[in-house]
Amino acid sequence: MKKLILVRQFRPAVLVGHALRQPENFNKKLCDIDWTKYDASHGYTLELCAGLIDKKIPVVDIAREEIEEECGYAVKNEDIHFVTTYK
Repeated sequence: MKKLILVRQFRPAVLVGHALRQPENFNKKLCDIDWTKYDASHGYTLELCAGLIDKKIPVVDIAREEIEEECGYAVKNEDIHFVTTYK
């Protein structure tokens, strides 16, 4: 069975963006917003597992490490399929 695994991440900038889009906060400075009105759940995103290619090892090994670190799954290199890269 094929599955797509997403990572749930808290992103402070997403929460800030949500608050800034509320009509009561138009033209307000961040320090003037009543942050108690906004639940942290507005700052969560669902993302694909991803990471930087910042080591001198094969990309598939970096991908395997990221999958284990971010998703908690131990996978074999041969089970990893290239999708795309972005610079």
